Amino acid sequence: MKIIKRGLTIIDFIQHPQILNDQTLSPSQTAFLKSIYGLPLDDVELEIYRRGTGRETYVPREQREETLLGGRRGGKQDCCENC
Repeated sequence: MKIIKRGLTIIDFIQHPQILNDQTLSPSQTAFLKSIYGLPLDDVELEIYRRGTGRETYVPREQREETLLGGRRGGKQDCCENC
């Protein structure tokens, strides 16, 4: 494995071909993860953030605690099928 010389963001880590190589993150998942880790949001992600939080302004800062509510048919079973 090639040594990575720069720090990875959570998105880099998930999508990196030599680590998780998961290329299936939705724009909503990306916006959620970036907002938790205080990463910059693009215009689409910012709109998702605004709709999801009801906040007009995004202040990029890493969060110490997060709460995510998953409703019916929210994909929870796919994640925890073998739990």
